[in-house]
Amino acid sequence: MEILQRPFHRYPSLLITLIGALGFSFPASAQKPVPSSPPNSPGSKFDTQTSAPDWMQYESVYPVMGTQFKLTLYSKMDEGAIEVAVQDAWSRVESINSALSDYIPESELNRLSRSSGSGQWVELESDLQNVLIQARTISQLSDGAFDVTVGPLTKTWRRSSRRKELPDPEELETLLKSVGYQKIEWSQDDQSVRLNATNMRLDLGGIAKGYAAEEALKTLESHGISRVLIDAGGDLVVGAPPPGELGWEIGLQSYSKSDTQPERHADSNPLPALQRLRITRGAVASSGDLFQFVEVDGVRYSHILDPKTGIGLIDEGRVNVIACSGTQADSLASALSVMDPEAGLKLLEKFPGSEAQIIRNTQDGVKIWTSKGFLDFIYPQ
Repeated sequence: MEILQRPFHRYPSLLITLIGALGFSFPASAQKPVPSSPPNSPGSKFDTQTSAPDWMQYESVYPVMGTQFKLTLYSKMDEGAIEVAVQDAWSRVESINSALSDYIPESELNRLSRSSGSGQWVELESDLQNVLIQARTISQLSDGAFDVTVGPLTKTWRRSSRRKELPDPEELETLLKSVGYQKIEWSQDDQSVRLNATNMRLDLGGIAKGYAAEEALKTLESHGISRVLIDAGGDLVVGAPPPGELGWEIGLQSYSKSDTQPERHADSNPLPALQRLRITRGAVASSGDLFQFVEVDGVRYSHILDPKTGIGLIDEGRVNVIACSGTQADSLASALSVMDPEAGLKLLEKFPGSEAQIIRNTQDGVKIWTSKGFLDFIYPQ
């Protein structure tokens, strides 16, 4: 088997570390993820014992959406054809970023935000429409725990966290008047929306990467390449498994006593520093404050905001989600981070094929809530 290595820069994944090959396949119409039964780590040699000699391994990295998208694929196509397919996939991701970014002034998303309070109906292009429709569903079912209208809050929180201070309460009260998914009004045919409050700013940070990874995989599949894993800065979507394997093996960083203030942790319900998942057909996303947080007056605040208060979460939690699509996994991980754990597990029942592990640091120590099927994916079982 020939190995086509493309240079890539190692980077810290927020909560997910790819260990090596094992199993997710994600067809154009998502199927329920199922446990499977390893080659190795990105950039390392491919395990030739489990591989046919005519398969090639190819890796590529594309910096976009404030992170690096990395793909690993296996194909029998020639290198030129693979590179055409990969370039097409990255072009698809770039087009999504151009539409959905809140950092690009003339993105479709920002143009929509600037229409807020004007009474103007804005017709949506397909990518923004698809993402907002899925975001609407998650928002409704989570009672606003997931809310793409939090843009005014996230902008203010970024500034405050750099200064290591909390936002001014009066400013927060004003900003919250522009927040609420109910303030997005939809036309009857779902083709257009109207933003019914002034100074609204949409933020798709909790859903866009999963959607982009999902679309990149669909693009590669349209070229006949299905044995793919795409890591969108910690949001993973995968296609058919590597040659000779049943799926992909994925490492999840667990909440451990060394992560934060040891005196607040109990010895009950310990987790290993790294959990391994073996999965086929689906996506994985994680959300938490392992790296992104700020301490103010001795209190640790997450970068994840409660849309109802505008304040970063303080429970030092982590959520790992398995779902049928990248969009679903990404947005559910965000929602479950905010919700009461028991309510979060109830929410999963609305999304067949989704599973989750919710980890919180409470006054009684680390507590873990796990959906019924999540442990089926843990390896070794």
